Amino acid sequence: MQRLQFALFQIDRAKALLIEGHIPALRVALMLADNAAEVLLDRWIDSAMEGESMHERVHDVAKQASVPPDHPDFKDLFARRRLKAGERQKIARFFDEKIRYATETKGAISSALRSVLSHSHRYRNQAHHSGKWQKRCQEPFDSLIQL
Repeated sequence: MQRLQFALFQIDRAKALLIEGHIPALRVALMLADNAAEVLLDRWIDSAMEGESMHERVHDVAKQASVPPDHPDFKDLFARRRLKAGERQKIARFFDEKIRYATETKGAISSALRSVLSHSHRYRNQAHHSGKWQKRCQEPFDSLIQL
């Protein structure tokens, strides 16, 4: 619940900064909005990874119980691709891996939203780490003010 509060607060602050409209405020708004998206995505990833772990445990128990792989109640479970430890680590650590997993593996994010999130995260990194502001961010930010 606390992560949701953080995200909502950041989105509210980002909107106020968007309305101000000057470059330093837009830069901070981008950082806040991106972080809010990442906090929500992390929350979703945690839940998805718990689901993956549960499916793996059920798979292992079914296999130990000698349930046939073509059993109608377990067919999907046995056919399901399991994540490797390295994949889990990448998903937990890297933003682009999180959105790739959410889009390609789970189908929870559209490819259009994936593109927006990926680009905004890249712009956020530039704004945060090097203090640069991309002029091409201005138009999407102007659109967001209307929401």
